Amino acid sequence: MQKPPLWTQKVTRRELLKVGSGLSIGSLLPLSAVSANTLRTQARIVILGGGAAGMAMANRLANRLRGGTITLVEPRETHHYQPGWTLVASGVWNADKTMRPNAQFLPRGVNWIREHAANIDADNKRVALANGATLEYDFLIVATGIQLNYHLIDGMSPALVGQHGIGSVYASIEGASRTHQAIQAWLNSGQGKGIFTAAPTPVKCAGAPLKMTFTTLSRLEASGQRDAFNVDYMAPGTSLFSQPWVDEFVKQRFDEQGVNRRHHYRLSAIDPQAKQAEFTFVGPESEFTSHHQLREAEFRREGQPTVIADYDFIHVVPPHECPRFCQTERAYRARRPVQGRVARCRYSHPAAHPLPRSVWHWRCDWCPDH
Repeated sequence: MQKPPLWTQKVTRRELLKVGSGLSIGSLLPLSAVSANTLRTQARIVILGGGAAGMAMANRLANRLRGGTITLVEPRETHHYQPGWTLVASGVWNADKTMRPNAQFLPRGVNWIREHAANIDADNKRVALANGATLEYDFLIVATGIQLNYHLIDGMSPALVGQHGIGSVYASIEGASRTHQAIQAWLNSGQGKGIFTAAPTPVKCAGAPLKMTFTTLSRLEASGQRDAFNVDYMAPGTSLFSQPWVDEFVKQRFDEQGVNRRHHYRLSAIDPQAKQAEFTFVGPESEFTSHHQLREAEFRREGQPTVIADYDFIHVVPPHECPRFCQTERAYRARRPVQGRVARCRYSHPAAHPLPRSVWHWRCDWCPDH
């Protein structure tokens, strides 16, 4: 039996990307404003991930495509507005303000599979799910977010957030609430040392570690006891932010607000009971020696090139990487499969490492700031 043609109208990847572009503006428009330029197709589209990026793509495509099937793979019933977690940790928002039912955002006609993705077989255009089922696709959109590797920091786990002066806004909404409590306990003590860290990898919302530092500084200054608190910011590199003008501004503000900037330090271990953090120096040895000579008493050199820092509060930013199931797929070995930008989604790849034509990756969570 001869199979029916795949397309009612021949659809290229570029055409479908155009349909899915303009998310930050077009997805907020009423249906009548975006449905004038529709595309008729029989394509099978699978979207992995129902966060901000995946759900926005599902809505945009559902509004602009006629025919075909759109399948969203997302195990969670609740949508988390993660940019709000810094506001929860800072005491500005309540946790419930960042949560809504996923069903509230799911467009009509989209098939929602409440399951985890386990593997991508790009050569055969197939996705394996954790329950053993498989999905075949013509177009795949990967919007699964980023994996948090707390375990790469010896002694650290998400369960410690909120205990022993440890905070981390990335762990979960519960972790953000417990981070607020940990900061408040530090403020209530009336004195002490706070350490704010950054990860040695790209992270989702690269501004979050800086925002946590600035909002905490605001609370310290509002307490009228700013001089009783010491604040350090430990950066793994020379810059604090990828955009040069933002980096320059942040460094200037930190200096003005009495933040001790320490560069080339990566958080490598933590001792919760002792309230001590181990940092590995990843810069030039000459600079490490110079820094060590100027270091205050609570920083002790424990061997080349590691130092131990006492703290009363520490904000932990774990290393990030793409989800494990993606790491087994050759499409992700290029490291830059597809670049996503606000209001645009363009396919690109290094010439030496072409991405399989059937795979898209909407990297909203990897943008420096948006």
